[in-house]
Amino acid sequence: MEYIICCLNIKESYIRITNHFKGHPYISFEEYIDDIEEIKNKSLYKKWQYAVIDKKLPWFDEAVKFFKKAGVEIIYFYDDYSKVIAEIKDKIPEPPRDKIIEDESLPEEAKKADTSVTYIEKPVTKIVEKKIYTGIEKKIIVICSLSRCAGSTTVTLNLAKYLSNLNILSSVIEPPTRGPEIFNWIGVEEREVKDTEGSGNVFYSYPHEISSGNRLKNRAEYIFDNIVWIIADDRKEKIKNWQYSQMLQLVYASGTAPITFIDVGDSIFTSQ
Repeated sequence: MEYIICCLNIKESYIRITNHFKGHPYISFEEYIDDIEEIKNKSLYKKWQYAVIDKKLPWFDEAVKFFKKAGVEIIYFYDDYSKVIAEIKDKIPEPPRDKIIEDESLPEEAKKADTSVTYIEKPVTKIVEKKIYTGIEKKIIVICSLSRCAGSTTVTLNLAKYLSNLNILSSVIEPPTRGPEIFNWIGVEEREVKDTEGSGNVFYSYPHEISSGNRLKNRAEYIFDNIVWIIADDRKEKIKNWQYSQMLQLVYASGTAPITFIDVGDSIFTSQ
């Protein structure tokens, strides 16, 4: 999988370029970002092979300098969509299809009349239609309370559930600055026990992985009820030290949902 980040002056350019590569599973684009500081923050835990940079970008020089220093190959965009698309295709060619398999089942006459090999096509994957809200911009909403047990978690869960009922995917983040609460509120352990069908929806504790300095898995989000749960596992040892850089990693650990709720409780007034 080749990962590409696009630094473009307008979002429409990003949409036009990325839409061309829909149906190309071997290419993955970073979400649209229009802030160099956000890119620097994400680079703490993400790596890109290529960066498409718009010459009209206000921070063009800073972006070029940053990606060159990070060892990311740059593809320059000069208002010519066909050229940048062709360059991406040239740098990331489509992988070969299934191996050519010799067909020994053909009769001898057919082998003489035709070639000795046959192309085996993969069966067409069934397409499942889903409702997708493409007009929703990414938002991060922080919910805090003036004192402990004042209801920030209740508000967070109710807002996430409301969006879930509207078929809008949201994510809930609970920083490990206090004891894990949401993990037990939503009954993650009980849900895992009842999951007898082996759906593969295994809980992944992002806060513990970040605290241990581990490389985060791709697409490891625990999702149910149309909500992504980025929370700590109460079965594991409490995280005692949590830094600002770790909090940034937690916030950007998943880009699956357009709306992110962060339940900080009363810990916004304290620091670790």
